[in-house]
Amino acid sequence: PKGLIGLIVAGGLAAAMSSLSSAFNAMTATFISDFYRDIKKTTPREELIASRIVTLVFGTSVAAVALGVAYYNRTHPEIDLLSLALGVMTFFYGGLLGIFLVALFTQKRGSEATNVAAAVISTAVVFAVAHHQLVAWPWNIVIGTVVAFTVSALGSSEGFSSEEDN
Repeated sequence: PKGLIGLIVAGGLAAAMSSLSSAFNAMTATFISDFYRDIKKTTPREELIASRIVTLVFGTSVAAVALGVAYYNRTHPEIDLLSLALGVMTFFYGGLLGIFLVALFTQKRGSEATNVAAAVISTAVVFAVAHHQLVAWPWNIVIGTVVAFTVSALGSSEGFSSEEDN
């Protein structure tokens, strides 16, 4: 029935808006607590205004990316969106996985500096490999993981203590 179809569409839209709202809220809260408060001492009113501006910036950015992907899909109909999305993720997931594996399997390896370097170098290597089309895109994650693990493991986290240890 037509009424049931309308309810299903409304439910789907409500679920999508709820998920998007949660994502924007998490991104904004992280930005305010991790970056904005470190820049200057703020009042709750200033944080509220800043959080609204940051949410607007994130929303505009996400909309721009969505429009860019829609344009790309329209101009390159031979490439399906799933392959595009998975291919883009391979540039960054290898670095994240490599740093995670260093933290998981080594006790005193991986400093903050080498972790940042590992992420940057891993992404650059994967971009170079993809640009020259040396391997199929699923291998980008493996290559990025190996590079990030190696670079991150070069650093030592000895002497680092968390707040819980103090």
